[in-house]
Amino acid sequence: MATTAVLLLAGTIFLWGVVSGRLERDDLTAPVVFVAVGGLFAALHIVDTPSAMASFKVVVEVTLVWVLFSDAAGVPFRDVRQDLGRIVRLLAIGLPLTVLAGWGLALWLLPSLGIWLALLVGAALAPTDAALGLPVVTNPAVPSRIRKLITVESGLNDGIVTPVVMFALAGAATAEGIHGASGLWAALAEAGHLEGYDLTSYGGDGATLIMSTHEGHPPLIELTGGSLGHGLGVAAGLAVGYRINGWPSRIFNFMTDGEIQEGSTWESAMFAGHERLGNLVNVIDVNRTQADGALVLEIEPLVDKWRAFGWWAEEVDGHDIERLLDVFEAARGVRDVPKAIVCRTTLGQGVPLIMERERNHFVRVGDDEWDAVARQLEASE
Repeated sequence: MATTAVLLLAGTIFLWGVVSGRLERDDLTAPVVFVAVGGLFAALHIVDTPSAMASFKVVVEVTLVWVLFSDAAGVPFRDVRQDLGRIVRLLAIGLPLTVLAGWGLALWLLPSLGIWLALLVGAALAPTDAALGLPVVTNPAVPSRIRKLITVESGLNDGIVTPVVMFALAGAATAEGIHGASGLWAALAEAGHLEGYDLTSYGGDGATLIMSTHEGHPPLIELTGGSLGHGLGVAAGLAVGYRINGWPSRIFNFMTDGEIQEGSTWESAMFAGHERLGNLVNVIDVNRTQADGALVLEIEPLVDKWRAFGWWAEEVDGHDIERLLDVFEAARGVRDVPKAIVCRTTLGQGVPLIMERERNHFVRVGDDEWDAVARQLEASE
């Protein structure tokens, strides 16, 4: 399959070399043609997408670097020095304003993205490469100085925007871990382990508790969190260590159904089942919602999957406290295999104001809503 794809691609490149002059006069450029060819190859199953990505990754990256560098390097340095002021204004003023405009437009058109993913969209789309605007930068009707400015800007903008992209990715990853940390802080506060920390400031500017866990902050925390799929692997490792040392304590891991979509989760599940880690309890909150809406991948039948990996598994209504206690007690009696407790829940249970929100994974309760939330919660008890 890969050989066929390479031969077809080589043939496409040869044909492009034959007819490119005529097509480019009609503004049909190489990037447009080869994106279409790639889409056609995938649609006709000429290439297997995952393997193709791995096989051609290095070639694609090297080609992209070469194209982008050649854009900027093709302009004589004396021309760059002559127009240095304009280039600086393009990169230091025009590019940031474009990112901000794209950020705002993404928030407006796609409000479900949230601030971090919207920033990622704005930052990723802001750089414009001369390779994609070849009819402009090679058109003699466009003033030479303008063409050179566009070429230099397009060769440098990617590197300048990269830190913004990484910042947006870090923010989005941290936001994914918010729900776990908030519950942890509340539990630690209830147990009296957060002296000197202000739980009420959580999630706000200047908060003493950060949104996701960070090793040593507070001192009781031993694991940096935020990225999904790490918890069960760490818990399985702890369970093995406790067993080796002869410690009778049990290890509890709390995870969400979003994490079920992570491959590392199932590697850890397979390992724990193989090692028959009877001191490990995994609690899965299944609300069928993740950061941007419904689950991306279907995860059912969940209980059967855990059992297939050698786990004892039970399903329970996560809002039924008495039933939860019964299931946890039953799990205590199972000593030779790891335990999975699948809790079916609803975000904002008992509070219609939150339950009915289109995007309620990240709950923001306004100052004018707290009284209504309290009344609805009390009425549901």
